[in-house]
Amino acid sequence: PDSKKIAFINHLQEINVLTVVTGDIAIIDKTTQLTSSALRGFRLAWSSDNNWITYSKAIDNLNEAVFLYSLLEKKLHKVTSGYYNDSDPTFDPGGKYLYFKTDRRLQPIYSSLDGTWIYPNTTQLAYGSLDPAVKGLLAVKNDEVKITGDSPAVEKPSPATAAKPTTAEKPAAKPLTIIPENFETRVQVLPVPAGNYGILAAIEGKLLYTRFPNTGTTGEQPSIYIYDTDKREEKKVLGGSANFS
Repeated sequence: PDSKKIAFINHLQEINVLTVVTGDIAIIDKTTQLTSSALRGFRLAWSSDNNWITYSKAIDNLNEAVFLYSLLEKKLHKVTSGYYNDSDPTFDPGGKYLYFKTDRRLQPIYSSLDGTWIYPNTTQLAYGSLDPAVKGLLAVKNDEVKITGDSPAVEKPSPATAAKPTTAEKPAAKPLTIIPENFETRVQVLPVPAGNYGILAAIEGKLLYTRFPNTGTTGEQPSIYIYDTDKREEKKVLGGSANFS
């Protein structure tokens, strides 16, 4: 985010971090399972304080697991076990949560022809708190409404007294509190339908994503959705679109 470093993957499937001012390149990890198309679509995500990188890669059982790399400690953390296929992690801009896709909805359908089960539409959207002290997004809310009487009128400032906008330098990002240990014990699945998902992007208080038609359905289109973490509801943003930047 501060443009001082660039993270990327190369044709040797090495995950690198380039320091722009010096040109130094550090190899932080490597994978061997990517096909040519998967290599071109490989995604990394930076934390807002510039100190962490997250991505997913295949492990020995061929499922993907989520990894976090600390640039300050120069240390790699595998934060999901790979028991389920977990992929495409992205940071919440506030640094509180890590969102990712996870294939853990197992609702088999039996074939009437070849005597076997298939497991379609397994992907769900999940998140985990990066700091154990941070309250989860799905914690029980207090819906009590306190009635305090009429609100006092608020006098609007006149044009003459209204404060003029000022310009200031953007403050340096504060280091986030990220504790990788036991991350998977803090994971929760968001209440949106399971199916086939594309890319994820987190914005303040919301998760943006694409969803493709479920396997076995016809006449549907891929669409872009937003999940509002405060209202805990999903909204379609744009139909007939399979990607965004």
